[in-house]
Amino acid sequence: MRKRQYLATVLALGLMGAGGLMGCGDDDGGDGTPDSGRVDGGNDPVDGGGDENDGGNTPECGEQGETTVSGDISTNTTWTCANEYRLTAPVFVTNNAVLTIEPGTRILGDDGSHLVITRGARLVADGTAEAPIVFTSSRAEGSRGRGDWGGVVLLGRAPINVEGGEDNIEGLPATEERGVYGGTDAAHNCGTLRYVRVEYAGDVIGEDNELNGLTLGACGTGTVVDYVQVHNGLDDAFEMFGGTVNLRHVVASSMDDDGLDWDQGYTGSVQFAIIQRGNSSSADPNGIEADNLRASPAAAPISEPTVYNLTVVGANNAAVTNSVGMVLRRGTHGHIFNAIVVGFGEAGVEIPATVDPDGDGPLPAIPDPSAAAAASGDLEVENSIFFNNGVAFSSGAAQTAFSMAGAMNQTETNPMLSMPYNLTAPNFAPAAALTSGAATPAGTGIDATATFIGAIRDAASDWTQGWTAYPAE
Repeated sequence: MRKRQYLATVLALGLMGAGGLMGCGDDDGGDGTPDSGRVDGGNDPVDGGGDENDGGNTPECGEQGETTVSGDISTNTTWTCANEYRLTAPVFVTNNAVLTIEPGTRILGDDGSHLVITRGARLVADGTAEAPIVFTSSRAEGSRGRGDWGGVVLLGRAPINVEGGEDNIEGLPATEERGVYGGTDAAHNCGTLRYVRVEYAGDVIGEDNELNGLTLGACGTGTVVDYVQVHNGLDDAFEMFGGTVNLRHVVASSMDDDGLDWDQGYTGSVQFAIIQRGNSSSADPNGIEADNLRASPAAAPISEPTVYNLTVVGANNAAVTNSVGMVLRRGTHGHIFNAIVVGFGEAGVEIPATVDPDGDGPLPAIPDPSAAAAASGDLEVENSIFFNNGVAFSSGAAQTAFSMAGAMNQTETNPMLSMPYNLTAPNFAPAAALTSGAATPAGTGIDATATFIGAIRDAASDWTQGWTAYPAE
């Protein structure tokens, strides 16, 4: 039977659910990355390009070619790995619809395109380590770059601290009604992203108005973000605008701006996170940039995430004096434990002394409430290792709060990470598990067995292997 006839038969029988397509998995390279065309490029002399168990009749990832997508998706829709999907313009999932993307599927973004999951809709992109789902540039390999397309935006109904409880998401026009997020449902479900890569995304609309690799606006605890990499983005890798979403096993690599950015009252948790700085044109490319709310730094709910098992890697260049491992400011609270911060030319942690409420200078700067939070224990950085930074803690509040003996921070210990500064083939595992001084993780949904410092225990338990990738272009 011809392969296209076979696929039509499968569709007619309704057998296109998860696992219904054999061959939508890894390529022959053994790196966990699904091939953009056939699994083996069609050159295997044994099976002629089909699955070796069925005589070559099973359709494989991308073999049917490219499907273009634009406009609204208003009914439940499934994208399978038998096709590649090319976003030629902004795509909005609306009307409470669910967009399901099967393992191994590739989504290509054109300039000016982005994928927005509006409030009430959901994205279910549930890949596997062997067949991750990849959002990437539509340009040919070798000519791809940051900002080739807009990125992925998930909007929910969890609380934010903006006046009125709702806002229009950054990166879209303020008049775009489909860009509204915020509400009162802390458990809101924006969807599932598991074993997903987002590459070459981001778009700058104007000053302080950008699309990120993955934007999470008011997503709640029902949302799953686990084993997700954002690579080579133009702005931030992950940005949480309020909400309560929890992140697990996330990698932010070679982004132009920040790795993790939270504001507007974000109160979720993060565990097992890697941030690797690449070359950057940003004025302040930081590992973490944490705010409450610039216009009203004491607005409630106050940003107060819990973060465990974090590895933050700078450019390892002393001349790069505008980059900080963690900038904690504008009233944020938070609890950060078991972190490794290495290679930042300016500092490991900074808490600015003042905050400019409107961002452009006319209003007088006021003392940053984050400094008082550090003194009171509402902002903590403890049980962590800071090595090879300009200074561990910038002067002022960070130095006072985080250098105390009770904070259990280490500033002269080399964590002995394998190849943290390699931008194309990094290895973030330490030579041995760093358990001395580690805190015992605690909190709802947090893995309490991860009693080590850093995102990875050791080489034998490196959760990044097989599904991440670090292409330069």
